Amino acid sequence: MTTEPIGADRYLCPDFPVTTCALRDGRVATIRPLGVRDGDAEVAFLRALLPAAGRNRLLGLPLSPDAAMAPDLLDADGVSRVVLGGFVGDRLCGVAQYGVDGPDRTRCEIATMVGAAFHDSGLAEALLEQLIHLAKARGLHHLYALELAEDHEAARLLHWFGFKASPVPGDATLLRFCRPADSGA
Repeated sequence: MTTEPIGADRYLCPDFPVTTCALRDGRVATIRPLGVRDGDAEVAFLRALLPAAGRNRLLGLPLSPDAAMAPDLLDADGVSRVVLGGFVGDRLCGVAQYGVDGPDRTRCEIATMVGAAFHDSGLAEALLEQLIHLAKARGLHHLYALELAEDHEAARLLHWFGFKASPVPGDATLLRFCRPADSGA
């Protein structure tokens, strides 16, 4: 991976460098924070996922994403809420994000999604690695994800990064994956 610092005037998270990484098939992905100006790319990305994969992204996402949703999807301050995008060329191919919650503001919920053409490419791993790094830098001590119990790809990815699964009380369709932010990766 290579990194290049970016200026605060270009994107949120000015302390987060633009990162490039080689995917398993030789393509090069660029990972950078997303902002409201990326709304069209985010909506196009979500539309390309639907209908089957869209149900996995931030459980409860409407099945008809449109431009009016973009400000809500990308409303990130770079500290309490971060949204990273993985681009191949100008095309958004994956997204990873966290949102801080809890009374002590030391934990966050994470979510990662890549397009079907990028499953097993290494993009999801690169996005999640950068997201975890950024969460640690922001002083977040506990990370968790809620995933559908049937989403075995997400389970493998999260286990790879040291997350432990447990059932969600009262909902057999979901698993909660947790890990301390400082446990490697």
